[in-house]
Amino acid sequence: MPNLDLVTFEDIYTDILRLVKGDVEDQESLDRVKASINARYRNIASKKKWKWLRETRRSLRLRGEYTTGLVSLTNESVIVAGSSSPNWTDAFQQWWLAPKGLDQNYRVISAPSATQLLLASPYLGANIVNGQYSLFQSEVALFPDLDDIDDMRIEGTRWAIEP
Repeated sequence: MPNLDLVTFEDIYTDILRLVKGDVEDQESLDRVKASINARYRNIASKKKWKWLRETRRSLRLRGEYTTGLVSLTNESVIVAGSSSPNWTDAFQQWWLAPKGLDQNYRVISAPSATQLLLASPYLGANIVNGQYSLFQSEVALFPDLDDIDDMRIEGTRWAIEP
C-alpha cells in the first residue's frame, strides 16, 4: 500500500508512477500521469463549491447591538437626536431603534449626521431626553448568489447559523 501522506504534486505523480511500475525518467509517461491527475482533480473539484477552491471567503455577520451615546425622542417626530458621541452612520440604515424600557421598535431609514437618525415612522410616546437605547439588526441583505456564503454569524456569539 502506498504512503497516503502526500504533500506535493510531485509526491502524487511519483507514487502513481511507482504503483503502475512506470519510469519516473520517461517524460511521456510523466506527462500522461500529470494530465490524468489534473483531469481527475478538475472532475472532483467541479462536483461541489469547495471552500478551499475559492479566491475569497464569503461570510455574513450580523453586528451586535449598538448602544453608544444617548438619544432624545419627541412624540410624533421621525427625528432622533443623539448625544454623548453616538457616531451614527448610514451603515445603520434599515436597523431598528429600541428605546430602553419601551416595547415598540422603530426602523431607521438614514443617518443624516453622526448625531441624528431618521425613522421610517414617527416615534409615538412620551418625550425622552438623554435616554438609553439600542440599535440592532434583524435582517441583512444577501449576496445574489446565496449558495456561495460560507457561514453566517451574529457578532458576539461563538456558533454559526446554517445558511
